[in-house]
Amino acid sequence: MLSTGVTVATGNATGFNYDVVLFSPTIRFDQIGLMSNNLLEILTGSNTGLYQVASPGQNVVRIVPSSPANIGFPLDTAAFTYRLSNPLFTDLSASIFQDDLYTFTDAAVNFSAMNFFTEVNSTTPWRVVIATGPQAGTYAVHDILPNNSLVLSGMTTTTNLTNVPYTLTRSDGSSVISSGTGMVAITRRGRVQTQELVNSWGAKAGDWVRYAGANYQIANFRDGSTPYILGYSAGNVAGVTITVYHRLVDNAVGYVDVRGMYMITTPNYESTLAVQNGDHPPSVPVENSSFKENYLVLINGNYYQITRWNANQIDLVGPKVTWGLVGTSVSFSMIQFFNVTPVIENNHLFQQIDRRGVEAIDITQTMSGSPMALRAAALNAVNNGDGINEIVSAEESITWEIQYEDGSIEEGGI
Repeated sequence: MLSTGVTVATGNATGFNYDVVLFSPTIRFDQIGLMSNNLLEILTGSNTGLYQVASPGQNVVRIVPSSPANIGFPLDTAAFTYRLSNPLFTDLSASIFQDDLYTFTDAAVNFSAMNFFTEVNSTTPWRVVIATGPQAGTYAVHDILPNNSLVLSGMTTTTNLTNVPYTLTRSDGSSVISSGTGMVAITRRGRVQTQELVNSWGAKAGDWVRYAGANYQIANFRDGSTPYILGYSAGNVAGVTITVYHRLVDNAVGYVDVRGMYMITTPNYESTLAVQNGDHPPSVPVENSSFKENYLVLINGNYYQITRWNANQIDLVGPKVTWGLVGTSVSFSMIQFFNVTPVIENNHLFQQIDRRGVEAIDITQTMSGSPMALRAAALNAVNNGDGINEIVSAEESITWEIQYEDGSIEEGGI
C-alpha cells in the first residue's frame, strides 16, 4: 500500500514531446511497404511542405524533424491532404528534352479504316500537309492511336488548333483526302534520358519523376531508360538531378499530433532522491520508497506517472500536453508516496517484497491499496471536473505469476 503523498521537490523544468506524428484514419502505414528516405508532401494547411516519415504503426507514422521542413508550433490539428511516396532511383546527371505530343483528329474522317503507313510501321509514312496558318507545313504521321487520332512529328505549337485545313498525302505526295475540320491537341511532356529504370528499379507507368521541386507522372516509356513525363514545359536541360518515386498514398486526409512526453530537470533527481530502479540504479537495490513507481509529478494541476528516470530526464504518462520538440518551460512538484508495511494481497502477507526475488512469505488477513496509475487517474479526474482524462503514454509492461505453497496461483502485471 501507499501512504499520502509528500512533496519532496519543486522547481522548473523543460517539457518535451518525443515525436510529431501523422495520423490518417484510412491508411495502414504498416501495410503499404514504406521505405526509408521516403517523401511526404503535405499539400494544404499551415504545414504545407516536404517531410520524411519513419516508424510506421497502424494509422500513425512519425514525422522526421528537419526532413527538410519542420511541423510548426503551436500545433495546427486541422485536417489536410497529403501524398506519400517511396523513392526508387536518383540520377544526378539526367537529361530532359521537351518532347510534346501532338495528336491530330477530324470528326468527319475515320483514319482507323485506312491502310495507314506511319513512322512506326514503315519507312515511307503518310503526311499531313497544312497549307495555311501559323502551323503551315508538312508533318509525318508517327503513329495512329486506337481512338482514331494521328500522332504527328515535327510540330512546334504550344496551343491547341481547331478547323485546320489540311491534305492527307502518301509519301509520294499523292492525295488521300482533304478537309477543313482538322484539330490539333497538344500534350505538354518531357522525354527523360536516364539509366535503365524498368528492369533495374521496377519503375512503371504511373510512377513519378521529381525534378526542380515539381512532380511529373510517367505516362509511358520509349524504352527502359527513357520515360515520358506529363506536364513538363521547362525545355531541354542536361546534367540535372531527378528522383523517381512510387506513389503509395495520393490525396489522403491526415492530421498531425504529438506522441510521448518527458521533462528535463536541472538537478539530477534520480541521484539526489536515490531512485532504486532508474537508468543508474545502485548495485544492490533495496526495498524502500524510492522506486520510480513511488512518485507522481504534478504539472498544472495534472498528475503524471514516471515510466523512465534517466538522470535529468524523466519520461511521463498522463494527460497529453503539446510541449513541442524544442521544449516548453514548465513548473512542477515531485510527490513521493511512502510504502506502508506489511503488504498483503489476497490473504498473502509479504513481509519483504522488492525486485530481487528472494523474499519470505506468510499468510494473514486481507488488506488492499490502489495502484499508482489508478491514484493518478482519480486525482486528474477530480481536477478536471468532468471526470474525463485524455492520456498519452509510451511505456513497457511486465506480467508476473506467483504460485504459492498451497497450490494457488496469482497473476498480474506492472
